Amino acid sequence: MTVHSDRDSNFRTPRLFRWLLRIFLTSGDRAAVLNDLEELYRHRLERDGVAPASMWLRRQLRHYPARLVKEHVAHVLQSRRNRGESKSSRLLMGGSMFSALWRDTRIALRGFRRNPGFVIVATLTLALGIGANTAIFSVVNGVLLEPLPYPEPDKLVAMTMTNEERGDMRGPWSVPNLKDVEGESRSFESISGYQWLDYTLTGVGDPELVYAVGVTSGLLGTLGVRPLMGRDIRKEETDAGGPAVAVLSHAFWQERFGGDPAILGRSIQLSDVPFEIVGVAPPGFEFPRHAHLWVPGQWDLEAYPRSRYFLRTVGRLAPNVTLEVAQAEVSGVAARLSEENPQSNGSRGIALYSLTEYTVGDVRLELLIMFGAVGLVLLIACANVANLVLARGSSRVGEMAVRATLGASRGTIVRQLLIESIMLSAVGATIGAFLAFWGVEGLRAVSPETVPRLENVAVDMTVLGFAACLAVVVAVVFGLAPAFRSAAVSIADVVRDGRDPESGLGRKRILRSTLLALEMAVSLVLLVGAGLLLKSFAQIRTVDLGFDTHNVIQFTLSVPEPRYQEEQTIGFFRSLEERLAALPGVDAVGMNSGSPLGRSHTSIGFDIVGRPPFAPEEMPFFMVSRITPAYLESMRIPLLAGRTFDANDRAEAPLVAIISHTAAEQYFPGNDPIGQQVTFDQGQTSWTIVGVVGDVRTLDVTTDTEPEAYFPHAQWSVSTMTVTVKTAAGASGIVPLLRREVGALDPMLALYSIEPLDRLVDSSSEEERFYLLLLSLFAGLAVVLAAVGLYGVVTYIVSRRTREIGIRIALGARWNDVAHLVLWQGMLPTAVGTGLGLIAAFAGTRILSSLLYQVQPWDAPTFVLGTGVLFAVALLASFFPARAATRIPPTEAMRAE
Repeated sequence: MTVHSDRDSNFRTPRLFRWLLRIFLTSGDRAAVLNDLEELYRHRLERDGVAPASMWLRRQLRHYPARLVKEHVAHVLQSRRNRGESKSSRLLMGGSMFSALWRDTRIALRGFRRNPGFVIVATLTLALGIGANTAIFSVVNGVLLEPLPYPEPDKLVAMTMTNEERGDMRGPWSVPNLKDVEGESRSFESISGYQWLDYTLTGVGDPELVYAVGVTSGLLGTLGVRPLMGRDIRKEETDAGGPAVAVLSHAFWQERFGGDPAILGRSIQLSDVPFEIVGVAPPGFEFPRHAHLWVPGQWDLEAYPRSRYFLRTVGRLAPNVTLEVAQAEVSGVAARLSEENPQSNGSRGIALYSLTEYTVGDVRLELLIMFGAVGLVLLIACANVANLVLARGSSRVGEMAVRATLGASRGTIVRQLLIESIMLSAVGATIGAFLAFWGVEGLRAVSPETVPRLENVAVDMTVLGFAACLAVVVAVVFGLAPAFRSAAVSIADVVRDGRDPESGLGRKRILRSTLLALEMAVSLVLLVGAGLLLKSFAQIRTVDLGFDTHNVIQFTLSVPEPRYQEEQTIGFFRSLEERLAALPGVDAVGMNSGSPLGRSHTSIGFDIVGRPPFAPEEMPFFMVSRITPAYLESMRIPLLAGRTFDANDRAEAPLVAIISHTAAEQYFPGNDPIGQQVTFDQGQTSWTIVGVVGDVRTLDVTTDTEPEAYFPHAQWSVSTMTVTVKTAAGASGIVPLLRREVGALDPMLALYSIEPLDRLVDSSSEEERFYLLLLSLFAGLAVVLAAVGLYGVVTYIVSRRTREIGIRIALGARWNDVAHLVLWQGMLPTAVGTGLGLIAAFAGTRILSSLLYQVQPWDAPTFVLGTGVLFAVALLASFFPARAATRIPPTEAMRAE
């Protein structure tokens, strides 16, 4: 018998032991050691029997390498001393910390070069997770975390009027209420009310709509911003009859006036009124968002009484005043106003919010949900890489055992493996940062306009710092457990268990299965969340809007009040309607002061003639729309009772109104509303209801229909109208014709907000579409990563059990038995993960309630569908390794050992 034969059934030395002997001994000494071991083994075998002899041999194999190492190190130290070197054994074994780290880095790079496939898969997996998290964090940072670009932003507050009866906590102000608070409050350094105004700029190129903001005092001063040029609007300029002045935004000054430094003192024509330019705002200042310029809001108290609420308000707290103190003070003022003015202020209060919270409050929860979802994707990526590291570590147990035998401490081995993890994570974070740059551009492109402060979203140093910190955390998360597992394997484990030390321990298999179950659980949570949003979005798309959107184009037009008195305004819109209706390809033309899903709408309280007046807190209200006679036809809003308006409903005719079905059901239950009269001014003027029409989604798609009343524009005119043009199917090129007809009546008017009505409907649900897109993307990425991880682990298990599978096949096992054995390795953690995921999804999807429309967070079909998708993906990922296992030849399995 030769001692070098691996096939000797009586005496076998493990390959690792012979490898150690090759390191420390010459070939002659190695042969002598092996011969001595064989002779002693056979002597004990004859004397004591098989079991005692085998135990003796294992002890020798366990302790002999350690003795060799000690003798070798002593020999090296003695050689250095003989050469006069004074390095300590500590420096010999590890050197300084820096040199130790450098040595570990070089070892890691050599290992990566030997296994490029592992490096590519691991870094790309981490890059996807870190890149997605970095991109979403850039949005969270820019929208939620970055302070407002004003001095002392914590001193700025949004001031709202509340209406407890209607549940409105963020309502607008009236001018008298704002003046009273300004006069009585001592908690504010300054207060400014503001409102959007429609102005047409003329005299500078083609007529153009400008987004102007009327203010009750200098808005720049309240926000603490100094003009780039000139001055802010003064308080006295906001009085009725005051001078018409304007402050331009920096962008508007550059675009429309070429950045002319001599702009101050010049006049611009806004809706035929000359405004003197007194200032230019600094770059980047746009409050409210997209404002082109600011003008004094000269609102006369007679035309704008206490009952007319339309102003938004912002204030700056006085020094040493907190938000709580200011809230207590204005609440007292609100109580007094409510007592003194029960008709207009009976159920109203005042609420203060941090301006930052007020600005981002509507999207805070949604963005944090998305950030949490992408964090779960990163968790799956970490679990995936940890499984890869565990699988790779199984093939390195011999290496780790040798290091331990050579004197490396457990901490040294853990450090080595953590450095490898950090290097992988660093590369993944670098690639992820580049992916984040592209991801941010994509997010900004698809983000809805309702997301505030999008201009702040960018991959800046803060975001890159987050990516760097994330890389370190990720390295620890996916590298720590595998490092400790690998460092725990000793030479004794390797010697005892032969080629596969995991066959004796089994702990890594448990850890891998646990990680897989975690991946499946997280994937199911994201799948269910995406499914709920998808079902909610489908519900939104099927909502009956109450009007026809096909082949409808609408635009908004405003006539300047100085040139257009009431009669001229009515006549202009009547003539325009007639001219547009005569265009080829036009089926119907109508006009509305509000327009569904478009311009802002007005609510007004009313009394019913013949009934006792309502108390202020119980007064019913209508959403008010002023329309032309053909509007209902152009929108295909059905007439349910009575009649529509016609050309006879003029200013001198009896005042008439049409109400919606909801208004009829709510305010005239069990009665015919036709012929009933309503009044808005304590009985001085009454309007007779002549018709009932179908409900319309006036505010947005997901808001329930409100009670609505329509009035003839000829009897209650306004200067701004939205024009609705119903065209024949396939009609094209209509927009230039619309501009031509408006220009023929008045070349100084500008059309704006020109768009097809179906596009407007689509944009009304773009926020829901945005969050659905993000969560679906995260869920898809999570499932793909989980499937890849499951496939990799099952494939690895098959490779480690090749001998067992071959023996089973050789003994007559059928292919379905082998397939079942392999599939069980993948489906068991999937089943456990699914159970955990269902529990987590049931508890966690409740936070999606604010994003859902007519869908419950615990919607059973969605949970069942998500579970089915996950099981199908897991079965597919396990199928291919199982099929490969059934084709393993027994001879190949035997050679594997």
